[in-house]
Amino acid sequence: MLDRKAMPAPAPFFSIILVCRNPGPQLQAALGSVWAQREASYELIVIDGASSDGTREWLRLQQPRLATLISEPDHGDL
Repeated sequence: MLDRKAMPAPAPFFSIILVCRNPGPQLQAALGSVWAQREASYELIVIDGASSDGTREWLRLQQPRLATLISEPDHGDL
């Protein structure tokens, strides 16, 4: 018979979706908070609305840490 107490419980899995456009340093703070989490398993999806404040370039450098990165103009103002 297996002792359930001896087996670690699987970590919960979360999908974190962050949508932004020209967020400035707030995005770095938000992602830093996510990356600091150690107790949960997650995937991080970032959707950027073609930022023009350097966010797209910074996100491309962070791409290995992201499950998905989409950076393209949206049509939210139509």
